Order: sequence, then C-alpha cells, then structure tokens
Amino acid sequence: MTKLIVPKGKVLLEGLNSYYIVMAKLLEHYKNSNISGCIHLKAYQAEGMVYFDEDQLLTGFFQDKNESLEGKEGIDRIVAACDDHNFIINIIEIEPEKIYFWAHLPGAEPLHKDLSAEYT
Repeated sequence: MTKLIVPKGKVLLEGLNSYYIVMAKLLEHYKNSNISGCIHLKAYQAEGMVYFDEDQLLTGFFQDKNESLEGKEGIDRIVAACDDHNFIINIIEIEPEKIYFWAHLPGAEPLHKDLSAEYT
C-alpha cells in the first residue's frame, strides 16, 4: 500500500466530517472554483485524495486494506466510500504551478533503485 503524501499549503478547510458532507457536491464545487489544491480524506480504515485545478478534477487516489485505486476510479470510490466510512476532510490550496507535480506524485515510480555514486 502506497503512503499518500499530504502537500503543505494553505489549509482552506480543516476537520470536516464526511457524515455531514455530500462528497459529489463538494467535488463539483472545487472542480469549478478558481483555485487549485487537494481534498484529503482520512479514516481509520481508508484514505483518499482528490487533486483539482481551476477548472477540473485532475486525479484521485483511494486506498484501504483491500484495494488501491487511482484516477477516475479512485474519485468514484472516494464518493462511494463516504457512505461506508467516517472521513475527516481537509482541503489544501496548492499553487497552480505545483499542482501537477503533487497530483502525479502518489503514482510515481522510481526509475532506478540503489544507485551508487559510480553509476551516476
């Protein structure tokens, strides 16, 4: 299971409870906002992130002990999981020039492992 890294940035909202939120509506709101950032959801059994820029949802990551999904499937699973889990939601603003770096970081894989100084 990949560890999701929460970006440092300006926290817009902190400590929302998914029990009181309609996740599809929250995603729709930020999809059409003038900011870029991520929505981080954390529960005891599962975790998810949705990255967005000024006019679209970029990608999503969902993981629990049974599955790990990314992309549109990850976003869809996050929306469905809000009925099953009690998530704490934090919304973080990320600068537009950094959003694509953060959005693709969880799915990145190293090209080489254990490089020595001689090799480089």
